[in-house]
Amino acid sequence: MKVYRAQWASVPRIGLGVYQLRGEDFFRAFVAAVEAGYRHIDTAQLYGNEVEVGRATTKYLQQQQSQSNETAPVKREDILWTTKMGRTDGGAEKTYPQRAAQRETGGRR
Repeated sequence: MKVYRAQWASVPRIGLGVYQLRGEDFFRAFVAAVEAGYRHIDTAQLYGNEVEVGRATTKYLQQQQSQSNETAPVKREDILWTTKMGRTDGGAEKTYPQRAAQRETGGRR
């Protein structure tokens, strides 16, 4: 899969878009994508499922650890989330606190 390389990260050019995905449908799509090689999950504040992305990531990694698997395990640092914010949520004074809160509630450790 082609990867865009920045100074601080490598971002796969193709990601799983999670607009309107929720619950078990979301988790099944997430698992299928990660097991197919996807490592880029694309969400947005508007989608209202950023927390679900974190929970799915955590749940998947926990399930993977509990299963004996011959393939190399996916690590948390292998999965990259991108998100988009609304126009009115811009500016450093709003962006940084919102991102920090989303990391806390998103299941990232």
